Amino acid sequence: MTDSSLLDTALIRVAQGRATARIEEGRASIIVDVSGLDDAARDALEADVRAAASDVPGISSVRVALTSQRSRRIVLAVASGKGGVGKSTVSANLAIALARSGRRVGLVDADIYGPSQPRLMGVADAKPTARDKVLQPVPTLMACRCCRWACSSPPTRQSRGAGRWRRVR
Repeated sequence: MTDSSLLDTALIRVAQGRATARIEEGRASIIVDVSGLDDAARDALEADVRAAASDVPGISSVRVALTSQRSRRIVLAVASGKGGVGKSTVSANLAIALARSGRRVGLVDADIYGPSQPRLMGVADAKPTARDKVLQPVPTLMACRCCRWACSSPPTRQSRGAGRWRRVR
């Protein structure tokens, strides 16, 4: 029977706290957290863990499972009780910046009186499609997807910006 403290010591040297292990009948089962590592670093860490465990006396086989922390969905809302303060511009620039930094971004324009996001994102004439009764956002040139609340009809004279809407009333 192999002492698990020998295996734990060997894993601490190579995995620096990223690995947990248990031993049953000479078989080492090791779980390695590879969160934040690129493919090359993941492969190197797995090889190092496998080699370190194999060198421990009494270990006849090694099983390694790689896990990573799941990324959480983050929702950002840009809102104001006053019109004409730049909410659409701020949210469009924020979406573009996040998309350029590698994030998956979707932008929803929920302003039913003056949807301007499609115009800011360069897709004012594009219509979203439905697949399996689910509305699919329109891809933009800025690497983020966009959907407007009033997407079923094209912008009219009354829905082309908050300033014009206020004058029409």
